[in-house]
Amino acid sequence: RGPRKLARVRPRRAARLLYQPLLAPVAAALPNRDDALVTLIPHGPLLRVSFSALVDDRDRYMVERFAFHYAPSVATLLQTARRRHAA
Repeated sequence: RGPRKLARVRPRRAARLLYQPLLAPVAAALPNRDDALVTLIPHGPLLRVSFSALVDDRDRYMVERFAFHYAPSVATLLQTARRRHAA
């Protein structure tokens, strides 16, 4: 068997597909007011996700609805503290 071919997905569609498992389950808990501040504490692979670029069920980018604020996870803070202490 050779390497599997990956299906090409347009960026906007990919952003919509990522919205479904990441934000759709908590959409009802997000603020109703556009331009509201939403704090995210991503961990692991989610650190690489641009939540602002996700596309919701109404076909709007999240950045059109919210201002996102990112904060480090406790695991990240602990790792940083260990590195600082070791130095």
